Amino acid sequence: MGRYANRREILIDGDMYRRVLSEKERKRITVHATPTFPEKTADFLQQLRPDRYVWRMSDNYYKVAHKVYGDRDLWWVIAWYNEAPSEAYIRRGDVIMIPRPVETVVSHFYSR
Repeated sequence: MGRYANRREILIDGDMYRRVLSEKERKRITVHATPTFPEKTADFLQQLRPDRYVWRMSDNYYKVAHKVYGDRDLWWVIAWYNEAPSEAYIRRGDVIMIPRPVETVVSHFYSR
């Protein structure tokens, strides 16, 4: 399932956007609504077995996700679980948590 599968599409085509659309030689642009993230309930958290991970100097979410999940596109799972939307919120030496099994987290997002 793609990351945009459950998101509402928003059509941008009004007078307010005329200049931008003209510059891009477009009549309209479709964007996806910002996702809302599900709450981490006690029942949900009990299903997980998070691992500790010490953040290193060259780390970023993509690299860590590839290392621990084998899929760099799952970087958002780590960011969401640690409530740190970007690497700017994490310093070298910080301990972050890696939620496992990742399939449980992903199904939690798409079951809503």
